[in-house]
Amino acid sequence: MTPPSPRDALSVGVIGTGAMGGGVVQSLVRAGIATFARDIRADAAARAVAAGASSCASPAALARACDIVIILVVDADQVETVLFGADGRDRSCDSSEIGWSADGRPVEPAESDKPGATVLPPRERARC
Repeated sequence: MTPPSPRDALSVGVIGTGAMGGGVVQSLVRAGIATFARDIRADAAARAVAAGASSCASPAALARACDIVIILVVDADQVETVLFGADGRDRSCDSSEIGWSADGRPVEPAESDKPGATVLPPRERARC
């Protein structure tokens, strides 16, 4: 029997499945990686599910289901909601986990005071 590859055991979640995130979802599914998706727009979420991803009801639910979370949302306000909102990703992660976002905004020092937040320079952010 062949042992499973790391890819077989890996699960990745994508929060924000529009233009950029939708392509990421398709690539992950095509690569055979268990993929989870969350988008506030029903049409984008439906396209991710049609591509083969499993839908999650909230960023927190997605984070609990995944080894890696990729956040590809529109702006800093959406990042704030995804991370620190009532059902945000950081509500489901312990304080030793790290999140990464591709919104391009600078890291704000005040974020380190938020529950569950670990703030690192962008190059070091990778896993939740």
